Amino acid sequence: MSKELLTAFLTRTIELLMQEETKPSAYIVFSGSWSVKLPEMIRQIKHKNEFDLIAVLSKEQMEDDLYLNLALSECKQILTREEALRQECYKQTTIYPIFHRDLLAKAALGISDTYETLWIQKAFEQGGKIKMIANGFDHFTGFEPEAYQKKILSYVKMLMEYGIEIEIENKEVKE
Repeated sequence: MSKELLTAFLTRTIELLMQEETKPSAYIVFSGSWSVKLPEMIRQIKHKNEFDLIAVLSKEQMEDDLYLNLALSECKQILTREEALRQECYKQTTIYPIFHRDLLAKAALGISDTYETLWIQKAFEQGGKIKMIANGFDHFTGFEPEAYQKKILSYVKMLMEYGIEIEIENKEVKE
């Protein structure tokens, strides 16, 4: 094999390897207080190997060892909430691994008075993609009145109607 042919072969091989390693980024918005489910949810997302994960943390979460260690071990990069908004990261794919009922209701009703719901609003306005993990929703205890449960489930349905993907046990649900 000639030197030129070998160089061309190696150059092309390196280009192909670099293309394979490049995955789209997804922004993981850490919301609410710490949940023991969070590490497993992040690992589940990472295990799918679909995205390079970028953590979006509040200043308080950056100072919390639990959040910071999880983000450092599982994500390619960490951004503060302010950096993520400035860089308009909401135009890309955003994943909410944990989504509490208060955020669920506000997002469904279009109330954008928290960082998380403002992000969703901006994603809608700019064509960003939002994914939520069903196992990251607050589960019912069984003591809630039936009407309350129905209302919460109607909010989930509303989010799906907005185009938010809700992933259930490695399956995506789309309305």
